[in-house]
Amino acid sequence: MNLRHYLENQKLLSENRLPSRSLLLPAKKRGVTHVNQTDSAMIISLNGDWNFHYLDDGKISEEYASFDLPEYDDSKWDILPVPSMWQYHGYGTCLYPNVVYPFPLDPPYIHTINPIGLYRRHFYLGKVPHRAILRFNGVNNAYFVYINGNYVGFSKGSRLSAEFDITQYLYTGNNLLAVQVHTYSDGSYLENQDMLLASGIFRDVTILLLGKDSLWDYTVLPVENGFELTCNCHVQDEKACLEAALYSATGEELCRQTKSATSETIFSLKVENPQLWTAETPYLYELVLTLSREEIVSEIHTKKVGIRFSSVEGRYLLLNGKPIRIKGVNRHENNPWTGQAITPQQIRAELEDIKACNLNAIRCSHYTNQPVFYEIASELGIYVMDEADLETHGAHTHGDEGWISKMDDWYDAYLDRVSRMYHQDKNETCINIWSIGNECGIGQNIDKCAQWLRSQTVVKPLRYSSYSRSLTEDFRFTGYMPMSTLEDFIPEGLPVLMLEYAHAMGNSPGGLEDIWNFVYTHDYICGGYVWEYRSHGFSDLDANGKERYLYGGDFGDTYHWSNFSLDGYHTSDGTAKPVWGELREVSAPIRISREGNGVRVYNTYDFLPLDDVEMEWTIYASNDVIRTGNCTLTGIGPREDVFFEINFSTEGYLGDFRADFIFSKEGKQLAYKQFLLGRSKKVKETPAAFVHTAEADENYNVCMRSENAIVEFEQGLLTRYCIKGKELITEPLRPNFWRAPTDNDGIDGLFPRHMGEWKEALVYDLRFGIYDQMITDAYNTCTLTVKGKFLPQSFYWGFEMTLVYTLYADGSLQISMEGKPYGNTPKILPRIGMRMRLPKEMKRACWFGRGSGDSYPDRKHAAPVGLYDVNIGDLNFLYDVPQETGSHENTRFVRIYGDDIGIVAIGDFAFSCHDFTLENLTVARHKNELIHTPEKYLYLDARQRGLGSLSCGPDPEKAYELLTESFSFSFTLAVDEGTAAAFEKMNLK
Repeated sequence: MNLRHYLENQKLLSENRLPSRSLLLPAKKRGVTHVNQTDSAMIISLNGDWNFHYLDDGKISEEYASFDLPEYDDSKWDILPVPSMWQYHGYGTCLYPNVVYPFPLDPPYIHTINPIGLYRRHFYLGKVPHRAILRFNGVNNAYFVYINGNYVGFSKGSRLSAEFDITQYLYTGNNLLAVQVHTYSDGSYLENQDMLLASGIFRDVTILLLGKDSLWDYTVLPVENGFELTCNCHVQDEKACLEAALYSATGEELCRQTKSATSETIFSLKVENPQLWTAETPYLYELVLTLSREEIVSEIHTKKVGIRFSSVEGRYLLLNGKPIRIKGVNRHENNPWTGQAITPQQIRAELEDIKACNLNAIRCSHYTNQPVFYEIASELGIYVMDEADLETHGAHTHGDEGWISKMDDWYDAYLDRVSRMYHQDKNETCINIWSIGNECGIGQNIDKCAQWLRSQTVVKPLRYSSYSRSLTEDFRFTGYMPMSTLEDFIPEGLPVLMLEYAHAMGNSPGGLEDIWNFVYTHDYICGGYVWEYRSHGFSDLDANGKERYLYGGDFGDTYHWSNFSLDGYHTSDGTAKPVWGELREVSAPIRISREGNGVRVYNTYDFLPLDDVEMEWTIYASNDVIRTGNCTLTGIGPREDVFFEINFSTEGYLGDFRADFIFSKEGKQLAYKQFLLGRSKKVKETPAAFVHTAEADENYNVCMRSENAIVEFEQGLLTRYCIKGKELITEPLRPNFWRAPTDNDGIDGLFPRHMGEWKEALVYDLRFGIYDQMITDAYNTCTLTVKGKFLPQSFYWGFEMTLVYTLYADGSLQISMEGKPYGNTPKILPRIGMRMRLPKEMKRACWFGRGSGDSYPDRKHAAPVGLYDVNIGDLNFLYDVPQETGSHENTRFVRIYGDDIGIVAIGDFAFSCHDFTLENLTVARHKNELIHTPEKYLYLDARQRGLGSLSCGPDPEKAYELLTESFSFSFTLAVDEGTAAAFEKMNLK
């Protein structure tokens, strides 16, 4: 066999592969679907343990040339589960080239070592059926199939199903299936998606046992009063009958028709007052097709189907004639322990999680998914953009991403992938948009595939992903753009769909609330899909047995895209990141805004009214309730709003005021909103007199003493804070402008961005140089004023600083910091604040501010202001790649305390507290590299810069940027005396 003829030939797409069709599941009983396909006696699952041998050099020597023969000795081979990907079992390594190919760009040739996986699986047949169809749902990348030593066929297209007729090769009794899988082929040029590259038989393998009569394919087309059904049957003669029955969701029979089974049997199934399927009302009928002969059943096929109509009219995406908004997420099939070999249980769990996040749509990025995915999506109510397994991103190194898309001799390979997607998925209710592929540039192959899709029976709106404009699409594509750019599309005549936005790499993104405020005020934007559901990390244990997640560069790959694959709203192990909560809140079915003496409640549903929804509100003064109220919302139609008067008065109260609104139905919370209403303080009494001393020497060392306090300074910085014999800090309190860079700040070695500028300017290593200090001694205070500069080594820039420390009778210490930049400063800063180290005995944090999850200037809507108390270890979310974490905005006080010791900071700041150093957090590249310490590190920030999504998108909006300019910041430290005392101090002017 000339392997190059098969593997480097874009014109040879398959050999003996059957034409693509719906993925039917024959059974002898009703109710068999992809979820429970093994319940059918007509389906043999070949999932399980296979004999496996890996040829890392890609050469089939004489020793393995006869591996397909039953008598071949595979006793020394390894055992590999199927479905699986062999790199996740120790054979070879994953790669992460992302936007380039893992081989030289010379289509269709593969100028690199091409490892091979050899598979053998024995199975038993009690009787050879009239016809046996072998089905592979996914094999990466190209593969040859053998039965009992006989060559069956060949196929390409990793994430598309392929079927072979194997009847003539079978025996009664034991049989052998052998498969030869190649890592690369010319098909790899069309599969350059952003994901870890891995190989193997990674989806189900089954054999369909068919009789003399069989239903071969069908197309179900919803119409206004039911379904039009066209069936293709393979039968012996006219005695075979096909019955079509339709049942309601509760099992009531609605209609039944029987006709002679032919190659084109047509049914018109009528439904009185049909219920339409939407993401909000996912009503499914049950279609049962029974093929029989003389009342003896040959096959039964069951399919859940919905009546729905998807279209684009003007600037609107419609479902059932009404505009809809896509609140979606891009989703790869991915698991850190198994790669793309994921289970139905994982699929269901992820889709239920997506629905619980108030999302209504998924884009299959960037390939067709497992068949069970579509069944579950239809059941739960999720709009699906089905995308062909087609991407040539790596062609951009030629100078034209559409280079291959312009090659006429590649058109058949393009159409093969688009047409197979269509044929296998055409009956899936959840699909409301077809996508030709992703990032293949512009070329006639794309246009012709679009024309082909539009000519088919099941027509849906068409989408193609390219930053260049394609004349075949029904939408205008946007991705990773600042909001100001969205306004550029106002004059255009197409609806705008954000195909990818709000990239979630690391601690990211910010600005979701702003984006959706814009969407809701611009009808031509029909929503979009955030990037992406889950990060792609490879689970690995270090030398100490600690788990870590590998990414580009960890596999020994010299050309890679580093940790760019770790960009999900969930970490690699499926843990939801804090931003998932933010996305849930901004996607809620109810939005509320404050208007004067009341609130306006907006129903964001496209189809459902707000009926019997309880709205409850509470007005607070700090942690005390001023008043509560409630009412029932009824009759607010889809996309309608209603105004309610609310008594927001806080007259006569002291504290920080806020109003919390909760919307719920049948005990389930639908939405939450908090409004901050300002604050009122009482005047602080004149501080009590106290006996104190203050001493200073020529080296700028200062010691303040009183009856209960010892406060010491060296070179202008606080080095000791001792109250009643308790040492409250163990390292100098000092200004801090550095944060461990987020991925949006810069990816080391890939996109340095702002981090590169900060590192070059030594923002992480600024030092305080004192010029002068002055002690002001009064009967009730003692104040140290320090003048100096905070500056780096070698470079001419920094801040002219004034630090003011004021000690009071109760031992509290007010700290003020003012700075003025000078010299060649960076344009923006990571943060402005102060840091300190605290004793190991302090183990918990209690604060009044945003929580319980973290918050940042452009991401805090899922973190309401309140009183929280947690272990310090629970304060911080650990990302797959360590970076800035755990900030809590709008904090008025924070207590860090233990059994018999504690410190409290009071002011108006953001705080974070870690049990690892900032330096460790900065350099660690995997979370197992974080060194947890007994001591705690407290950071008090006047401000941090927003998060944005610059790793693949825009910087934070201007309102959340942190420019290098003059600043001032103050807060008060004191010994912890409990929450009540902290509230009392907080309410003082």
